[in-house]
Amino acid sequence: MTRAATLLEVAGDWERRNRLKVYQAVLHLQAREFQQASERFLETLSSFNADELFPYSQHVHYATLTGTLTLDRPQLRLRLLDSPEVRSVSGDRPQLLRYVEALYEGEYERFLGELVALVEEMGGDERVGRHAAFYSREMRLKAYAQFLQAYRTVSLPSMATVFGLPTPLLEAEVAHFISSGRLQAKIDAVRGLIETQRKEANWGPGSQYPDTLRQGDLLLSRIQKLSRVIHL
Repeated sequence: MTRAATLLEVAGDWERRNRLKVYQAVLHLQAREFQQASERFLETLSSFNADELFPYSQHVHYATLTGTLTLDRPQLRLRLLDSPEVRSVSGDRPQLLRYVEALYEGEYERFLGELVALVEEMGGDERVGRHAAFYSREMRLKAYAQFLQAYRTVSLPSMATVFGLPTPLLEAEVAHFISSGRLQAKIDAVRGLIETQRKEANWGPGSQYPDTLRQGDLLLSRIQKLSRVIHL
């Protein structure tokens, strides 16, 4: 693949370059490099020409699979839900749009149901089957983080109800993500609450905010001295 990329940089047409991107996307997918795979799959949605690998509907499937994990919420709408390429195969694979829509709309119980079905399908795929458990865990983490982003404090039973999960199961999984540093929150077990911990930009002890204030004061002082000179 490295040699092919080098040769195409020297002398390669548009069609071959696009085909190479699809091959690169597949390699990234198999190596669990979902960010790189997503970029390649998405940028070749409208120029797919590697039918020798899989049909176009499968290409859209992979683009949706990786994009849902790696794209932020506004990009989910722009690059997947509103994508004519994704919608063009929705008749054959309606579960794809249902899956993305559930996450985007914050319908978390429905999202988990769609995720379970999708992961079961992934298990039979030779390219991503061994990553199914990892993908499921990362998508649950993404859903928890998206939900908690809207709250400073939320009760565990309330969150469990939204996700359609037993409270002890949700608490155990959220606690695992918190202890591993994947979720910026803490659990108050006594009161049964989850408290989110947001990092305030430019206000932390290691931020540049104090330096900016000092530099601003120096600048104002110099301007005042200059103005006095000009008036004289």
